[in-house]
Amino acid sequence: MEAAMKPPGLLQGKFIFKKLPSGNLDKTKVVCTLCNAELVYCRSSSSLKYHLNAKHPLANAEDAGPSTDVVQGKSRRQTTMFECNRGKPVSTALSAKLTNLLAQWIATSCRPISVVEDDGLELVLQAATGDPSYKLPARRTIMRRIHDQHAAEKAAKDEKMVEARCVALTGDHWISVNNDNYLCVTVHLIDASWELHSFALGSHCKDIKTGDAVCILDQLHAELLHVALGKRDRGGNTTVEHV
Repeated sequence: MEAAMKPPGLLQGKFIFKKLPSGNLDKTKVVCTLCNAELVYCRSSSSLKYHLNAKHPLANAEDAGPSTDVVQGKSRRQTTMFECNRGKPVSTALSAKLTNLLAQWIATSCRPISVVEDDGLELVLQAATGDPSYKLPARRTIMRRIHDQHAAEKAAKDEKMVEARCVALTGDHWISVNNDNYLCVTVHLIDASWELHSFALGSHCKDIKTGDAVCILDQLHAELLHVALGKRDRGGNTTVEHV
């Protein structure tokens, strides 16, 4: 009985015609049953659908029927980029970047080269990239990348030393458990931007007598000449200044 007296609705009852005080229905105006907003109706539901999309997107989604997410009991959410790329093969650029990062990680963290043969690491990268066919690079590839990165880093450090007006050298001397003498030389410099840089030039196993300061200074001087830190004058001669 109540259904018969209820005004006819549009779009599955989400809009009803406006009822006049006389009891008649105004077929030119409709009222939204969700927010009681009054809209003009011109025999087209386009404006009504626009109102649902703008004001009631969830209610409008129900008209399209249940989605697979709703059927499976999952919440509605936007698909992430990771999910979109899942199953796609890793691009050549990304594969090269991963190889460089692996080489850098192995070199800086003192990891064994054999870590690239670890099945667990391969599974982690496959899950991270979304590519189940991704394979870790070979040992030779990692070794080649480490040597390339070392050469590039050494060239950058050499350029900083050449551009510096003055440098300072410090040496760390220690004796191993086998009574071998080691000397590590570190250079310190300030660049044109007044930024301090310090990095090791190398470690050497030398025949240095314990407590022999003169011998240590000679090794520092040899290291200075070896890395060509001397300044060249106008005649092209290399000079070394002692402080």
